[in-house]
Amino acid sequence: MGIYGKGATLLLNGGYNIRTSIDINLETYVENAVKRHLTQPEYQKISGYTVTLKTAFNVNDAAVVVMNSKTGEVLAMDGSTDYNSTDKE
Repeated sequence: MGIYGKGATLLLNGGYNIRTSIDINLETYVENAVKRHLTQPEYQKISGYTVTLKTAFNVNDAAVVVMNSKTGEVLAMDGSTDYNSTDKE
C-alpha cells in the first residue's frame, strides 16, 4: 500500500473534484511579470536609469502571492522565476 496508505490512493483514484481559488489567467500573468521584471530592462524612477534588475542590482529571484483581501482567497502564487533551474544565483 506504500507509505501513505489508503488515503493517498483514495485521493488519487477516488474521483474527487478539487476546487481552488487560483485564477489561471492571473497565475500566468504573475509568472510572466516576475520573469519580465527580473530579465528585461525597465526604467527605474528613483535612479532615472533604464536597467535590468538582475544585472544592475543582483536581484536573481522573486516570489509573489496575490490574495483577495476580503475573502483571504489565494488568487495566484509564484515562488521562483524558474523552479527547475540549477543556477546557484
